[in-house]
Amino acid sequence: MEPAAKEGDLVSDKGRPTLFDEYQVVVQLIQDTGQTVWLINGAYLLAATVLLGALGSILADAQSGSLIVVRWGAVAGLLACLLWWGSFERAYGFYNLRIHYARRLERLLGFPIHELGRQLPEGPVNLEIPANGSLAAESYPIKMPWIGKRFSSQAWTRWLVVLFAILFGALFVLTWLRNSGKTC
Repeated sequence: MEPAAKEGDLVSDKGRPTLFDEYQVVVQLIQDTGQTVWLINGAYLLAATVLLGALGSILADAQSGSLIVVRWGAVAGLLACLLWWGSFERAYGFYNLRIHYARRLERLLGFPIHELGRQLPEGPVNLEIPANGSLAAESYPIKMPWIGKRFSSQAWTRWLVVLFAILFGALFVLTWLRNSGKTC
């Protein structure tokens, strides 16, 4: 005879995860994936910033032989932007999958935190906290500033990658023009 599931086990008394247990796992996956997304962004942002700064310094003090270093550095920067974009899109795809899965589970469980988050850019969201014992009911209107409403985090990151790609592309073109004797 198998023992009954204890409180805190990841399985119900029928040997399957409960919806709440499943939700807890999904929330942990969302947290882990979110950390991965920002770790990827931080690493590539640091690499691109350092490379761009180094190339700009070399270009400012350019000798004819150093232009080739800047040109190949710009190519490396463009490659880093491509890798950054691919890594970000992959990680963010998993993040979106888990967010939407959590929303589905929330509907079944009757609590809507991720759904409220989806609604927040569209306008103010009121967070209603019912009375509990001696604690009075509370209502918190939450608003997102206009700049946060304009684009999603995913879109802001894409714009950042594009900006760096444009800067590296401009460095490449600038070194090409300088090498051919044309000046900007």
